Amino acid sequence: MHGRANVFAIHSWDDADALRRMEELLRVADPSLAHYSVLPERAIQGTSEDVERSIAHRIAVATAVVVVNTPGLHQRETATFEMETAVWMGKRIIVVQPYGNFELAVPQVLDGHVYRYATWRSDVVGRAIRGEYPQDGRVFDLAEVSDRRVLIGTLAAGVAAASFMVIARTASALQALQQDLAARGIDLRWDGEVTRTVVEHTLLGAGIGLLLGALSGDGKTAVYAAAGGAAIGAAAGIHRVYNARLIGTTHLRVLALEPV
Repeated sequence: MHGRANVFAIHSWDDADALRRMEELLRVADPSLAHYSVLPERAIQGTSEDVERSIAHRIAVATAVVVVNTPGLHQRETATFEMETAVWMGKRIIVVQPYGNFELAVPQVLDGHVYRYATWRSDVVGRAIRGEYPQDGRVFDLAEVSDRRVLIGTLAAGVAAASFMVIARTASALQALQQDLAARGIDLRWDGEVTRTVVEHTLLGAGIGLLLGALSGDGKTAVYAAAGGAAIGAAAGIHRVYNARLIGTTHLRVLALEPV
């Protein structure tokens, strides 16, 4: 027979059903557990100070704190307060990962303070609450870092798309200029200097993008940022060519572009 144990669960109110399911599983598997969690139907009344004081008291008397991890939990103000309080009090923290997504990133505030990462099994969670496992040494991705990678990747994709539109419009304008001069019997030549200018700008943009992307600590994100930087560089190079001087002699009917 298990002795009495108290549990406080941290969750997102948008995913309150996840906590309800977890409580049901635990009540069946371990009736001696006392649940101090705050569900919407058990919302604490009073001022924000009253709510925080009540939450802190519940966490203080809890044997363990269960974090029902769901996407976006780290962006919830109340959940963040609860996690910070549990860490400050040195509570045994169990992170229950979503069913089918065990590798979901965890809030950064929990980094280095998780006792156990658990699956959706009442026996596993129950044993973790009572401290029957050794300290869990696995390291998971951090939600805030994951958010930055997504943001960088999205920005890189958007910038690349915009840059390709600029490239297409500028290249079209250059082609129209070449065709107009050809109609006048003048050959507009694209020499090695033009190509070199575009390549240099492309490589410079890729290098800058790679450097900024590397700050995310993720190789794939760095590649995305490098690709976006390369697109910006290529657009800048082609735009510079578009604004180049036309040099040559019209009586020989030959002109060349000289980037400035």
